[in-house]
Amino acid sequence: MRDTDLAGLDEVCNHERSKYIEGFTTGKARCDKNWARAFYDVIPELGIKTMLDVGCGAGKFVLDMVTRFGADFAYGIDIASVHLGLVPDHPDVIFFDGTAKRLPLPDNHVGWVTSTDMLEHIHEPDVDQVLDEMVRVAHTGLLLTICHRESGEVVQGENLHPTVKPWAWWLEKLEARGLDVEILTDRAARGSGDDTPVICRFKGLA
Repeated sequence: MRDTDLAGLDEVCNHERSKYIEGFTTGKARCDKNWARAFYDVIPELGIKTMLDVGCGAGKFVLDMVTRFGADFAYGIDIASVHLGLVPDHPDVIFFDGTAKRLPLPDNHVGWVTSTDMLEHIHEPDVDQVLDEMVRVAHTGLLLTICHRESGEVVQGENLHPTVKPWAWWLEKLEARGLDVEILTDRAARGSGDDTPVICRFKGLA
């Protein structure tokens, strides 16, 4: 199932939407990479029953959550891929065409919010709002991977990673939101070393 929620699209979001639609359509940007594989070893231990993937791309991870890992229901949201029809259909999944700045779910609606190699795509003035929205809709925690280098993809003359920050910058923001942060260093070592995968649990639930 697919739904559209474009109420949160301001001027910046509209620009980003047009950029990613162009990128995905022309092949200048990819949405089919499943960055969430860094978590596949630990997902069974977490017992995730409901989740929202922010910046879901082609929806491979969302689909795996219900077909492979036994989640009862899963959501995905993306600013371009859902609009382009690049996500799969499944009765236990809803994909939203919308923005991470305004997640179309009630407070505490899902156990986990996931977002893999997406936060660096957010412009720095909007990072706090996006993190606040993720925290608002989750009641257990967040699974995140965050990249610390510029992207190899450029669309409309813009690098697709506008917010390139050291890990300490992100950690301060996560801990300020009441999250206990566990870094999966062994999984980071399997990749390029440019990404930090973390499990973030609300304090008292760790």
